[in-house]
Amino acid sequence: MELVTLDAGEQAAIRDEAQRLLAQPPPADRRGIGCITVVGAGLLLLLLPPLSKRLGWPPLVADVLFWALAIVLALGLFAAVFLTTSRYSQASSRAHEALAWLASHADARDAKAQRHAVTLICYHTINDDGGQAQVIDIDEAKATLGAALPFVIAVERVLYPDPTGRHFDRA
Repeated sequence: MELVTLDAGEQAAIRDEAQRLLAQPPPADRRGIGCITVVGAGLLLLLLPPLSKRLGWPPLVADVLFWALAIVLALGLFAAVFLTTSRYSQASSRAHEALAWLASHADARDAKAQRHAVTLICYHTINDDGGQAQVIDIDEAKATLGAALPFVIAVERVLYPDPTGRHFDRA
């Protein structure tokens, strides 16, 4: 594999792009909405029998409210447990888009190629809910990149001068 050399201007542009990406605020976490829904619907379900008695609602009204709240509770539970975070979804979308672009433009070394390489490196893993989440498989990404891999490694070396922070530049 032939190494790619980047001049000082390219290195500065790569660092600037990485700072720009990392400075963007993360998207809101969708699972929090599910948790709030579960708590709210659960409390209303607990309060439904005494409230129904106190207000003298007919049994049909109480039954309809019970089933409506049960459905809302189930949907909230689904959202809280099974939905991925918006951060993960955003990172996955950006990393896969960058990977596809780089794979289809293997000879590119311009500013757009730099942006995509930085995006791939910044979003291939994310810190999600206190732990590292791998967004793309590095070995598969290396195979997909093909001729663009040396360029991605050069960009990664600019962003991570210490080899311990690198992922694409590992054997």
